[in-house]
Amino acid sequence: SYISTAYLPYAIYLSLFILLSVNALRLFRAANFVLKNVISYFYFILYLCALEFLPILVIIKVLNSL
Repeated sequence: SYISTAYLPYAIYLSLFILLSVNALRLFRAANFVLKNVISYFYFILYLCALEFLPILVIIKVLNSL
């Protein structure tokens, strides 16, 4: 609400880039933890599917249905 409409697409792309970057860094840290410690790869894949990818897919589906 504080920027001109001419800069709105840039602000949206910048915010999406920042969100994706933070999420990618978080996934990298989780993968690094799994590789260094004795955690089963099954639990890591289960973590990624249940807590990382599924909520994003649900949000995308809800937004597409609107």
